[in-house]
Amino acid sequence: SFVIWNPEELFRRKFLWKFCCFELSHFIRNLHNCGFVRNKESQHLEYGHKRYFVRGQPELLKKMHSKTAMARIKRRSKEKKAKAEVEKRLNDLLIK
Repeated sequence: SFVIWNPEELFRRKFLWKFCCFELSHFIRNLHNCGFVRNKESQHLEYGHKRYFVRGQPELLKKMHSKTAMARIKRRSKEKKAKAEVEKRLNDLLIK
């Protein structure tokens, strides 16, 4: 997980602008959209991701997608499988 100790400092240094976020609420919304959850036990703004934000495993970050992108990936996968099944059945009919 990571902690935002000083939200004002993030904006003063224009750090969040790199993520096209001009307000803290936008940044937090983007975190939630990518699967991050807030640690409710912490008194600070602490966020973590159980699967892809793991210390010492930076290669996992490549697997992190927004919920919208993940839905699109799953939909395309289903479409490809359905198309392959239809083509297989058509080929079976043509062979007979």
